[in-house]
Amino acid sequence: MKLQLIIKELKEIAKKDRERSKNILSLRKTVKRLRGLLADLADLGDSCRACEAWLEDYAAAIDETVRRSKGVLTAELVQSLERLGLKVEGHYPSLRVGLFTIELDIEQDRASIWYGPKKEFLGKSKSGAEAVTGFIDKARKDLGSRLPEQEYLTKLVQAYERVCKIPGEPVLLKRVLPTLAFLLQDQRFYTDPRRDRFKSYTRADFSYDLFRIQRWQSKAASGKKVHLTVATRAQTARPSDYIWVPKDDKRPDGTNFAYIFIKEEAQHAGSS
Repeated sequence: MKLQLIIKELKEIAKKDRERSKNILSLRKTVKRLRGLLADLADLGDSCRACEAWLEDYAAAIDETVRRSKGVLTAELVQSLERLGLKVEGHYPSLRVGLFTIELDIEQDRASIWYGPKKEFLGKSKSGAEAVTGFIDKARKDLGSRLPEQEYLTKLVQAYERVCKIPGEPVLLKRVLPTLAFLLQDQRFYTDPRRDRFKSYTRADFSYDLFRIQRWQSKAASGKKVHLTVATRAQTARPSDYIWVPKDDKRPDGTNFAYIFIKEEAQHAGSS
């Protein structure tokens, strides 16, 4: 019976090895099962030892395939993303591109994609260059409210003023976000507030819009000014208590902010 199982597993290897790089995880599982079966047949002597030696050589070949595949995948992904004008930093399994972080797992054929330095999880895709590039391209285009800065600032001020009790006082960003998300809905939702008409507005969207507003208002001479307060060490212990905001849109480097306050200012003033 054990010999029949061994033959079955060897046939499975022969079949999947035709596309070894695509079947790494499955092949590793088959090798593990074979090791167990061969251990139970150790009394067969030389024949068993020869099979075990072959199996270890094959396992080493799988490891080498994985090593080469990591390099090939990384190179293909860099080329694909650079065609979009995006610079890639880092090395397998962690790559940084623009405002995003990519965690690759070639054996699981999976890529996990984050906004910022693993601040907000965006989702998963296949690990191939085409799939990851498509995910990043869509995430980049969908990020934020996509409203013109002045229109967005009006909504942000409205949300802030609904939450704060005293004009100009600091308010937790996490308290402003739900109100702002509601104010950013279009008229169709207000007319008939069904789930399918609700437009998602995530922490990553909020972060990117805060970055846009800070960049835009740095050139404004007067008007409502958005100020952000850096999160304390205690606040950064809980991701829900702060919002990470990038310093620019070229790489995932930024600051953790906890509070927002908005004041009317007659002349240029930087955010705090």
